[in-house]
Amino acid sequence: MSCAKTYPALVHYTFWLPSANGHWGLNLNPRAYPGTTAATLSRTGNLSWTVEAESDDIAELLSWDHNKLRGNQGPSREGRFNVPFKFTINAVALIGGAKTCS
Repeated sequence: MSCAKTYPALVHYTFWLPSANGHWGLNLNPRAYPGTTAATLSRTGNLSWTVEAESDDIAELLSWDHNKLRGNQGPSREGRFNVPFKFTINAVALIGGAKTCS
C-alpha cells in the first residue's frame, strides 16, 4: 500500500453482549450492504495506518439474536446510522518484503 494515499475501506465491526444470545454488526460496506458507504484507509508511515468514517458516511447496524432467528435467513436489519470514527493501527515491525514509505 502506497504511503500518503487514501483508499476505500470496507469495515465490519462485530461485537457481542455477554447477557445476550447473539451478536451485533456495524458495517460500512457498499458491496455487501447497498446504501452504506466505505470508510477511508490511509497509510501514514512505515508502521501506521488510519481508518476513518466521516459524519456523512453511512453504516448499517445488524443483529443476530440467535433465539429469534431460528428458521429465518440472515440477520435483522436494525437501521442505518452516521457513526463517525477514526482509529490508528500501529504495527511493531516490518516483516519480509513489506514496502516502506520513502
